[in-house]
Amino acid sequence: MTGYEAVKKLASTYPDWIPLVEAALVVSKSCQGDQFAGRWVLNKMKEKGIDRFPHLRRLVAFEILERKDVSRGGKRAYYTIPDPEGVERALKELVQ
Repeated sequence: MTGYEAVKKLASTYPDWIPLVEAALVVSKSCQGDQFAGRWVLNKMKEKGIDRFPHLRRLVAFEILERKDVSRGGKRAYYTIPDPEGVERALKELVQ
């Protein structure tokens, strides 16, 4: 499944999770590598005043994110967005 298809499917099933996808894309673009910590995405949501998301597992299940690595004694997970262009295209369509 492409990132585009995954975001569209998520939007039809769990539309309230789309802001989390947007935050993940912003964080991903701001990183020097292609990996970012899940905590960074959740912190970005808290900056927006949204504190209801406990984890990113649903985005992994929908194949929007891919879990890559774990560090800090297994407490911090790192992710990538395998198809950032498709994710961004779907998000732009959803906003229109």
